[in-house]
Amino acid sequence: MIKNTIILLIIFLTAVSGAFAALQPNGFSDKFIKKFKNCEPYMEPANFNLFGTVFRDFKQIQGWNGKYCGYRQVSGNANGRLTVTCNFSRENVNTLYNAMLLKPDRYVERTQTEIIWDKHIFNPNICRIEHSHSQNKGYSVDERYVPDLK
Repeated sequence: MIKNTIILLIIFLTAVSGAFAALQPNGFSDKFIKKFKNCEPYMEPANFNLFGTVFRDFKQIQGWNGKYCGYRQVSGNANGRLTVTCNFSRENVNTLYNAMLLKPDRYVERTQTEIIWDKHIFNPNICRIEHSHSQNKGYSVDERYVPDLK
């Protein structure tokens, strides 16, 4: 159940983040794309309201740490938070950078950019995903309304 919630949240935030100022249709700003190409340290916050729930998304390029580019993304709302921490190789950075340059096809459920990023994000050899719930909010997910992603 938690894995399905994490997958939905990442896909959702990647798709919805395209609705914010200065972001490309693929969900990344021009400045983020330029900084990511060379793994230059950079932070990019975004807040948005979806059906009355405020979500916060924070992307951070942490720079080179030896031969790996550090990347961290924290997304969530008052009910919980999802943290993705990655160590991208130069080859990963090049692949993800080129994916951000792809023009999305608006007639598909998931863009090539999302598919390529998800392939890296969900690779446990590259990224670590942590999910936390806010225990004092009484938040729960009714599994009847969570689509099966299998």
